[in-house]
Amino acid sequence: MAGVASVLHQVPLGTYTGWNTVASGFYKGHIRTNTGAYIPFAKDQDRAAWPSVIRDRPSEERYGTHETYVAQVRAAAKGSARTVPAQDDADRLIAQAEASKVLK
Repeated sequence: MAGVASVLHQVPLGTYTGWNTVASGFYKGHIRTNTGAYIPFAKDQDRAAWPSVIRDRPSEERYGTHETYVAQVRAAAKGSARTVPAQDDADRLIAQAEASKVLK
């Protein structure tokens, strides 16, 4: 597939969908295919309340430690010569990962 691989898709903190549901109005609850959604991974302490399809998939623990998460973001941002994002974008994504509360 052509294009630049998104760092946020390579090192996810949730699920991205190609659909969403209408929140209110006449079409409330109907699926929209022209807008996507983001469903964050359940935190370990929150997992029991989530449906099994979400509860049973790896969450932030897939990265083990905060440092591993940052290293994976750094590697994804660096990418290959063909897919690397602009350097200022890569620097911003790495800084956001370092400042995040993932596995802290």
